[in-house]
Amino acid sequence: MRTPVGYVLAAAALIAAVAGGTALAGQAREESTASAADNREMLRIADAYLGSRAAAVTRAAARPEVPAGVMTPPLAAAMRGEYDALAARARTLRGDGAGYGRAETDRAAGTAEVAGDTATLDVEELTRLFHETPEAGAPAYEAYLIEHTLTFRRTEGGRWLLSADRPHTGPGDLLPITQLPRP
Repeated sequence: MRTPVGYVLAAAALIAAVAGGTALAGQAREESTASAADNREMLRIADAYLGSRAAAVTRAAARPEVPAGVMTPPLAAAMRGEYDALAARARTLRGDGAGYGRAETDRAAGTAEVAGDTATLDVEELTRLFHETPEAGAPAYEAYLIEHTLTFRRTEGGRWLLSADRPHTGPGDLLPITQLPRP
């Protein structure tokens, strides 16, 4: 037999469960798939970013530039330092006779998930770095495949800007030449 206190506790537990379920359902609705137009824009930004990063280690990029208008100011500032480090790698490789003449980057299409003014997009990058002077019988290029989680922020004007890149690499992984070790 239940006591009045038991009924109150049971009712409180039921209310908490229903309220928790409603809150979870509300949270689930907050994250959604990006619109087709927003997804295309984020993929365009991903292409510009990944392509410029790969090009930064080639002869064509004596002074690589961070792509304009596709990154948040803090990320653009951080990338300037990384692009300078990648250009230094390119100069070292050329000095050793192992430089790259050009890069080709392909990206597997992804679908962005949006929560408020933040979106995440998982993409797979396939880059080929073509040797500047390939040796006879040697492959014309080196290739790597790496997954990235890209984070975007929506500006007050409604534009999406890249705000973070998290390459999927492990602590013991051999990093592609276009990636710098993370502290």
